[in-house]
Amino acid sequence: MSRYLCNGRYRFELDDQTSGSALAQRLRVFLAPYFAEVADDGQTTVDLRVRLHDSTAFKPEWIGLCVTPDIIRETYAPGFTLRVLRGHDPQAGLDYAWDADTQVGYRIDRARHTVDFHGDENAFIHLIELVRYYGLLVEQAKGSVIMHASAVVGPDGGIVAIGGAKGAGKTTTMLDLVLSVGYL
Repeated sequence: MSRYLCNGRYRFELDDQTSGSALAQRLRVFLAPYFAEVADDGQTTVDLRVRLHDSTAFKPEWIGLCVTPDIIRETYAPGFTLRVLRGHDPQAGLDYAWDADTQVGYRIDRARHTVDFHGDENAFIHLIELVRYYGLLVEQAKGSVIMHASAVVGPDGGIVAIGGAKGAGKTTTMLDLVLSVGYL
């Protein structure tokens, strides 16, 4: 059964019938403060379709196509850096990505804005990042400026905060301060 979720600008379809796992439920709970479920039986155009499958359904021949290393997300936080091997099937016109460490696979149909996501409970961070980053791209394409802020506690107990457009280097700057003497 598909569910349609929308935050007012970004709309996606989550098809969790194929996996029957708690992964879709966990994602819906995580997104609940920001997305509402809408009941229109798919009549409105969606920005992204995510179909969930068990990791074992990601076919060995798809894994074999994934040979180019890529980083989905890189961060200082352990467990949040996501590395994959990417591949492309020119006959099918589909892209693939595979994370061997977490057994997470992506089968991507760009023309249809559809991702067949193959993962189990350990795939949650991958699923969150897929929905979140794709949503940021949709928001930017529709004219939104994505804002972000970072802050640290200074040596005197005061707070140093930076706010601005996403991707400008605020978090990196703050992490550099934390790695220097006296900042938390």
